[in-house]
Amino acid sequence: MLMILMLLYAVILAAIAWYLLSHRTKPFLTFTQPSTPLAQAMGLTGYSLIVAAVLSLVSAFVNIVNLALVALVLGAAIMGLFALSFTRYL
Repeated sequence: MLMILMLLYAVILAAIAWYLLSHRTKPFLTFTQPSTPLAQAMGLTGYSLIVAAVLSLVSAFVNIVNLALVALVLGAAIMGLFALSFTRYL
């Protein structure tokens, strides 16, 4: 059961990372084109989420609960920090 949930979590993280990385030069939410600092924050967040997704995949196949916990906390922290920093660009 843990393997399926971690695989699903990795897919969700990868999808969010792809969206952030692909919209650095395209319209993003209400912005016609993100400013340079916002685009840099989106890039950093996207690459960090890819790392968290890979860690989630590893934890799914190795089946170590502590590693899965680290992957979950890392993904949540990355998205939380992006959400907090996003308010500077509104």
